[in-house]
Amino acid sequence: MAASRAAVCVLGLGNMGSAMARRLRDSNFSLSVWNRSPAKAMALQAEVASATVSVASAAAAAVATSDPNAPVLCVLTDTASVISLLRSEGFGASLEGRTFINLASGSPDEGRDIAKVHAEVVGGGTGAAAEAPGGFVDGAYCGPPAKARQGAGQLFLS
Repeated sequence: MAASRAAVCVLGLGNMGSAMARRLRDSNFSLSVWNRSPAKAMALQAEVASATVSVASAAAAAVATSDPNAPVLCVLTDTASVISLLRSEGFGASLEGRTFINLASGSPDEGRDIAKVHAEVVGGGTGAAAEAPGGFVDGAYCGPPAKARQGAGQLFLS
């Protein structure tokens, strides 16, 4: 029996999110993708992954994979967008047991604000993904989308 591929759910398919999704696909990850404007997700669907229109179903697709700890990589533009996403109906419940990795641009204080909202809607806490299944990880990627597509640049997680 062949080993199953690791899975990742990518939320946000702008220049950076699309580049990261393509890199993950090239690295043999099974992907589920979502974007606020469904056209971007649908355009990427045939090339990269299964696409979903609702946020909750994108996270649910990651949950339904063979990997019980498939992370949700959030590559939205800013703090307000991530908080809005987290507070959208049904989304928090779909994150139960999943690691939510925030890569939105923002300050450390904004990262802490997102972590607080995450804890409210999921019922989990904050901390490194290695501490327990699920949780919140704040991060930043340094480099242009072309470097992310190549697997270059620097990724910082806390």
